[in-house]
Amino acid sequence: MQLFIYDYQPFSVVEDGGFQAFVAGLNPAYHLPDRKVLSNNLFPALFETCQVKTIVSHYKKSVKATERLVLYQKQNGVVLPKKVLQDVSTRSNSTLKMLEHFIQLEDAIKATMTLSDEKWQSLTPEEWRICREMCLILRPFDQLTETMSAEKYVSGSQILILTRGLVSALTKMLE
Repeated sequence: MQLFIYDYQPFSVVEDGGFQAFVAGLNPAYHLPDRKVLSNNLFPALFETCQVKTIVSHYKKSVKATERLVLYQKQNGVVLPKKVLQDVSTRSNSTLKMLEHFIQLEDAIKATMTLSDEKWQSLTPEEWRICREMCLILRPFDQLTETMSAEKYVSGSQILILTRGLVSALTKMLE
């Protein structure tokens, strides 16, 4: 999965003949999963075990932890303290919203996790960076979804323009 996460390779690379030959040369017995298995099974499973989701679930389930989170923010001058948001599988933008809130609460989460009765492994600076980058990647998709959802009927020309805009935004990220 690191090939897709760190190197920004599309899942379709597993269907490229050259890549298949390369993998077969390394291990002829290995059977490459197709891109549907990657996108529907392996990638979501990786995210399900993600530390962010575990930490968010902890704050959602623990009243004591949430109270500490709110108290920390108030003690640091935040007028309207935020709580963590949990993603919902049926809402396309909920992962982005969860990550955005999580990042905004970085200091409060770091401080209050150390006060927890449970021992939590804190996110590394690299993992916090990845969370920020995931927001940058997901934001154009969210904007596209909101634009298309605002229209009762989306015309083919609108889809073409919006898709080109999305491709352009993603291409700029890779540069």
